[in-house]
Amino acid sequence: MKSRSLIGAGLIGLSVLGYQAGAQDSSAPLFGDGRMLRPLVQDVLQGSALVAQCAPEPDDPLLLTCLFDASGEVIDIHLEDLLNRLQGANVDPKAEILRFANSVLIQGDPDRIYPQRTHLRPLVRGLADVARSSDDDRLPDTALFLVPGFPKAVAFAVRDDAATVHLVQRSDDPSLGYTDFSAIMTRARSNARWLDGEAAQLRCGTEAPQRFCRVDLDGFYEPSLVLDPAFLPWLAARISVPSLVAIPARDELLIAPLDNREAVTDLHARLRNFRAYAITDDVAFWDGTDSGSLEPVEKWSMRGGLWLRARVVVHRTDASVLSFDF
Repeated sequence: MKSRSLIGAGLIGLSVLGYQAGAQDSSAPLFGDGRMLRPLVQDVLQGSALVAQCAPEPDDPLLLTCLFDASGEVIDIHLEDLLNRLQGANVDPKAEILRFANSVLIQGDPDRIYPQRTHLRPLVRGLADVARSSDDDRLPDTALFLVPGFPKAVAFAVRDDAATVHLVQRSDDPSLGYTDFSAIMTRARSNARWLDGEAAQLRCGTEAPQRFCRVDLDGFYEPSLVLDPAFLPWLAARISVPSLVAIPARDELLIAPLDNREAVTDLHARLRNFRAYAITDDVAFWDGTDSGSLEPVEKWSMRGGLWLRARVVVHRTDASVLSFDF
């Protein structure tokens, strides 16, 4: 694996394994209670470029505490599973210890071992559009994830290296070091800290055609904000009334407060005009609270107008109907 080149210095400590293993009685468990194993693992980890130091716990022969150099993370490393594996028949102690050390290094500082992880981002696109992809751009079903409030949209992970965006089509992509798409998507979402530092801006227009509100980010990832658990609390601090939320295109995340007739009218008109890179003309309903969720809307309509009282009627997928008067 890629990280083994980083722990080569620890092989000096492993060179004595042949003597230690052979010196024991054949009926005795290899490495005893772990006191002989712990310094070997410690030497391997401290010989890497990632670990600043490891300290043995005096009261537990199977416990090490290691400090990682760049991340500053401290990890407790339990050796019981490793010790048990070393008791098996035809086990190569060197290989097992290196494999164990590799997993520890990945856990402690994955960005330095798999730097492509820091480029992972989540994308939201139209489900129908993704289904029409060519074979070269095809994503397996396990790479696709539901989008809260938008059943016609789908989310997936990409690698963004600034110059271009690459689809993550393999769960075992060697540049990422994961084994399943759920872990990849979780990391992509955690990387998307667009709400920190006011990177995302909420702009509410006062004149047509943009009297609805929109989130401006970078012209590409706006719809992906609906995947962020922090999005609705962020939005509630700025718009605290029930609203319709739309993600019609890759550069648009639109919000129409349901107490603003002009904003709802403009959103209705916008969704009739599908643009390039369309995602969906559906809307989601949000109750305006930071503990709320984006709920799918089966259909919605505007009634009344010039002479009659204006009203928006929202039919949710749970068969409930909401009505908002202006």
